[in-house]
Amino acid sequence: MALNYEEVYQNPSGKVRPKTSRKTVKKQVAIGLTRIEKIIYSAMVFVLVMVAIAMLSLKQDSYALQQDIQSVQYESSIQHETNDELVTEIHNLSSYDRIREHANAMGLDVNHSNIKVVEKHGEAK
Repeated sequence: MALNYEEVYQNPSGKVRPKTSRKTVKKQVAIGLTRIEKIIYSAMVFVLVMVAIAMLSLKQDSYALQQDIQSVQYESSIQHETNDELVTEIHNLSSYDRIREHANAMGLDVNHSNIKVVEKHGEAK
């Protein structure tokens, strides 16, 4: 078998190596973005970031308002309980038996001719 010099390359070390074929690869040219496209893409990214920030801000405001509502509801329930206790105390202090005891302790007598019925909003008390 005869080898051509073109087909075989001989190293200085004496080893024979067959010639490898090379394939040509076409270089693909990347088309760059125009200035207008860059501006549009930048504006879109900016708008998306601003919308995200606005949504986070609204969520935080909503959370703060929810905490305020719960705080006011808690204070309202405590005030309602206090009011109920005070109404009960008023009814106990203004009972007829209690008033009569104090009147008797001071030496006062009941004179039915001097008793008047007081009406509050059309109701007899």
